[in-house]
Amino acid sequence: RYLSAVKISYDESPSGSGPAGLSVRENRYRVSGDIAADPAMGPWRDACAAMGYRSSASFPLSVGGRPVGIFAFYSSSTGWFGEEEVALLDGLAHNLSHAIEAFEEEGRRRRAEELVRESEERFRAIFDQVAVGVAETSLEGRWLRVNRRLCDIMGYTREEMLGTTYMAMTHPDDVARSVDQTRRLAAGEFPTYAMEKRYIRKDGSPIWCAVAVSLVRGAAGEPRYTIAVINDITEQKRLQEHLLHARKIETVGRLAGGVAHDFNNYLTLILNYALSAARSLPPDSPVQEDMAGIVKGVEKSIRLTRQLLAFSRRQVIVPKVIALNEVVEDIGGMVRHLVGGDIEFITDLAPDLGLVKADSGAIEQVIVNLVVNARD
Repeated sequence: RYLSAVKISYDESPSGSGPAGLSVRENRYRVSGDIAADPAMGPWRDACAAMGYRSSASFPLSVGGRPVGIFAFYSSSTGWFGEEEVALLDGLAHNLSHAIEAFEEEGRRRRAEELVRESEERFRAIFDQVAVGVAETSLEGRWLRVNRRLCDIMGYTREEMLGTTYMAMTHPDDVARSVDQTRRLAAGEFPTYAMEKRYIRKDGSPIWCAVAVSLVRGAAGEPRYTIAVINDITEQKRLQEHLLHARKIETVGRLAGGVAHDFNNYLTLILNYALSAARSLPPDSPVQEDMAGIVKGVEKSIRLTRQLLAFSRRQVIVPKVIALNEVVEDIGGMVRHLVGGDIEFITDLAPDLGLVKADSGAIEQVIVNLVVNARD
């Protein structure tokens, strides 16, 4: 009833100038031997008299030198708190302070352990569910921890990987470079490194991976282990090689187109001379047969250069009435060279196919594109 009826504060106001407020602010005990005669007890004198309190003593409770509360005692006798009683109660207050400090320290320790546990759980969840391979490796190259994605990339189980080193799974041509980079990383030459290297999967197939490695140091700055992020780029490499090959083919096509364009001009000139010479000969001249062979050979050569021009896309579109079967038959030899000897090229032509008006070179280009795409 007394505590609910009085107001005690810890500032410098009248309600904070009694033994309790002073002991908190000064962080030492305060004694009021006669409450009725003590001016500092004015705000509480009547309440104390109603309860029969005639003397009091307040002892601060502190943690790390910081007041956290008070330990207050009241007596029905004046002058009750002598040296012996004060020493006993002061020691009790110190013991309570140590107990509170230990309790708070235990609470902090438990909260810290809980935070560490939650952090480890989050790390494990991220470690195992991330879409790239992640591993911790010793400075000697032994796998210390690997995630599920890395096991999928390598084709090994987690247990199989933890029993070996990354050098054992690295392509022989890339081992020395990988070991040297790790050595330089541990020596402090750089904080991280990235490289593209090959690994050998469990089934023996090589794969290309992009690897980024960071060094983890201990509290004293000493190298502890490395963390590697490993991403399978085998398909990306294949696409790059395919693109490089396509660019080479494009370059060859442009070169072939340029040569074919000039060659076509020469062939056209030869054809004109051959036709002119044939017209100047008598119809029954024995040379007419030879001239016809020359004209036929030149015309075939012109058709071949037209195919090369179509392939390089340098031919001017000239629509005319053509037989599609003849176009397919004429380009057949070139197509067979394009697809290679390991692929069979078969034509199935309709004998009653009608004539169409189109550019034969454009039709040949369509056929070449279809065949090349089917081959790839």
